Amino acid sequence: MYIIIAVNSGKKDGMSVFTGAGVAIITPMKANGEVNYDKLGEFLDYQINNSTDAIIICGTTGEASTLTHEEHVETIRFAADYVKKRVPVIAGTGSNCTETAVWLSQEAQKAGVDGCLVVTPYYNKATQKGLIQHYTAVAKSVDLPIIMYNVPGRTGCNIQPERQQLSLLRMLTISLLLKLQQVILHRRARQWH
Repeated sequence: MYIIIAVNSGKKDGMSVFTGAGVAIITPMKANGEVNYDKLGEFLDYQINNSTDAIIICGTTGEASTLTHEEHVETIRFAADYVKKRVPVIAGTGSNCTETAVWLSQEAQKAGVDGCLVVTPYYNKATQKGLIQHYTAVAKSVDLPIIMYNVPGRTGCNIQPERQQLSLLRMLTISLLLKLQQVILHRRARQWH
C-alpha cells in the first residue's frame, strides 16, 4: 500500500497540512443494512477523545464501495457535522469513474471536510496518462487538498514515479497551494484556542 500526497511535501511554512495519525473509520451498519449513525458518532468521539489527529471517513476501510451514492455522501456529511472541526476530516471520494469521483469530492467539500482521499481507479487499469487526467479532473473540481491513494495490488494499476507524475504533482501543487493555506490557517487558529 502506498499513499502519495499530491502537494509538494505537504508542507508550507514548516507546517504539515495533515500531521500525525489519521484513523480510517469503519461504517457501522444496522441489522437492516442502514448506516448506524449513533454508533458512528460513538466511534468518532472515541477516536477524537483518544487523540487521533484526523478522521478518514468512507475510505476503503469504511465500506465506501458497498454504500449507495446517497449513503456515501450522507456518511461524509454526518462525520463533518459531528466532528465540528475538532480534528481534520478526510473523505474518501475516489471511484473508478472520474465523473463519480468529481461529484463525490464536490459533495464532500460542500459537507465541510478538510481534504479528499482519492483512490487510484480500480478495475479499469488506466494508463499513466489516464491517471493524470483522472486526478487532474478531481483536483480542479474542488478547493481542497487531494491525497492520491495508490494501492496497486487492488486497483490493477500503479502510479509510476516517472516524469509525467512529477508534472502532475507540480501542476497539483500550484493549484492546491492556496487551498492548503486555508487549511493551515484553520489548524493554527484551532491550536491557539
